Amino acid sequence: MQITVPGHVIDVPMSNYALIGDCLAELIPFLTRELDRAGKDSSWLNDPSAHWTLRRPFQSQPLDPEKTLEDEKVRDGSRLLLVKKDPGEKYPPLIDDVAEAITYWLKEHFPSWDGRISRRISLVLLPAVIAFVCALSTFWAAQTQPGLATRLTVCGIMGAGAILVTAIALVVSRTDQDQYGPLVVPFLTMTYLLAGTASLLVTPRPLGIHQLVAAGATLFTLSVCLAVVTRANARLHYGVAAASAAVTAIAALNMMYRSPTAVLGVQLITLCFFVMLGSSRISLALARISLPYVPATGESYIGGNDRPGDLDAGKLPRDGHANDSILNQEEQTLTAYECLVGILTGALTIICASGWFTGRSLDNHNWLIFLFMLTIALALVYRGKSYDDARLQGITLVATTILVATFAGGLIASPAYAENQTRAAIVIGLLVFSTILAAIYSIQQRRIVSPIVTKGLELFERVLYASPLVYVVLAMDLYQKARAR
Repeated sequence: MQITVPGHVIDVPMSNYALIGDCLAELIPFLTRELDRAGKDSSWLNDPSAHWTLRRPFQSQPLDPEKTLEDEKVRDGSRLLLVKKDPGEKYPPLIDDVAEAITYWLKEHFPSWDGRISRRISLVLLPAVIAFVCALSTFWAAQTQPGLATRLTVCGIMGAGAILVTAIALVVSRTDQDQYGPLVVPFLTMTYLLAGTASLLVTPRPLGIHQLVAAGATLFTLSVCLAVVTRANARLHYGVAAASAAVTAIAALNMMYRSPTAVLGVQLITLCFFVMLGSSRISLALARISLPYVPATGESYIGGNDRPGDLDAGKLPRDGHANDSILNQEEQTLTAYECLVGILTGALTIICASGWFTGRSLDNHNWLIFLFMLTIALALVYRGKSYDDARLQGITLVATTILVATFAGGLIASPAYAENQTRAAIVIGLLVFSTILAAIYSIQQRRIVSPIVTKGLELFERVLYASPLVYVVLAMDLYQKARAR
């Protein structure tokens, strides 16, 4: 006999002469065991309060539980549907024993400790401990300046650990066992932590621009290689790639053109912000989604277009990229989304971290950099509200709040606190006021309905997105230096 449940069909050896109601009592545990043994989801069957019946396909009346399959004219090889019905009003159980009642209700409302919870906590604590060890090693190296032999020993241990966890993650990612699937992301995270820290500490000199270039280049190369090899976990790989590429580019720039730490933070935040603005196009390119070029008035639809990534309307039926985009739309769309989330997360992480260092080392162009941070925060709010996706908008708005908070914390913790306390108070006041205002608008669900106001905000948004370049030019004193020449 074939029993159909949502998403599965199970062969069941049922007697034709046993009552259907008696068979149902043993049928549910049997189906649960079969699905668990096959690694399938059996949560639909785990409903102790449900009322179960069997019925034929395309019929609404269930089989009589007081009859046998022979009486219902159900023959061997027939297919029956297992139906779950609502038992109606449910009465709470009455338990005389107090200890048993406490145990019952605690298990009913709170989960018991099991292997799944233990694994989840372990996979969170393990990368957290590795991150703590890496941070402690970096602080130790910066304070003590150990010799080359000690550095090589520590970095060798970290490199060996990175190779080991990478090998485990690659093997697990290639298997189809869902039991070990959650190991991949924590192990790859440990790989990036260990490899980045080792490349940061290996050179026997104080931490500076050169170490940032080495660590950024190492992480960027490693993230690209792992993204190609694993073809999964795109958020993690592209997030690390975006963050490391931005850090490497700005650090390499400051090797040729030195700037103070606060100005370096301004450069890094600006670059990451423009990476965010172009993240949609970058993610589409990484997912190999070709977009058609829309000709302007008077332009030909056929030929004469040499821009990479654009589709020629006259060659669409013969274009291989177009056919791939049509046949793999779902896969490519999901890949592009994962890339977008990863790039956005990586860029915002660097922006939030740079906010702390910018405030901590603010000792020149104080009001200019202060206005730059407020402008970037406002631009991030605009960018976040432009997303329709809940995850993208939530990540951006939360990161904006963290950026303002870290900048205020850096100002308070800076050695020049006496000079920056006014700016710190202004930032904290704006943070509290804007958070309260956002909470009021979100609770009341207010929206802007005036087209004039909307158009004005759009024009202001364009100016806001271009303004970071002006701040960078002024903070680097490029105008004065160009004028002096």
